[in-house]
Amino acid sequence: MPLAMMKIGDEVRVESIAGNDGTRKRLETLGFVPGTAVRVLQIAAGNMILAVHESRIALGKDVAMRIRVEAA
Repeated sequence: MPLAMMKIGDEVRVESIAGNDGTRKRLETLGFVPGTAVRVLQIAAGNMILAVHESRIALGKDVAMRIRVEAA
């Protein structure tokens, strides 16, 4: 299921990332690698603020649609 479909408070694990090499590499440097826990902190106008490791990261809906997640 795409990360963009999660709700505030959901905790999931990254399963895979779709897209070109540049997109995948950028997301990997932000901490989005398979097996990583992600928690949805806030959603506003389709944009998401996420907790990844000890960081807060903001992603647009189009990018969040590329990240496949599974229940934690």
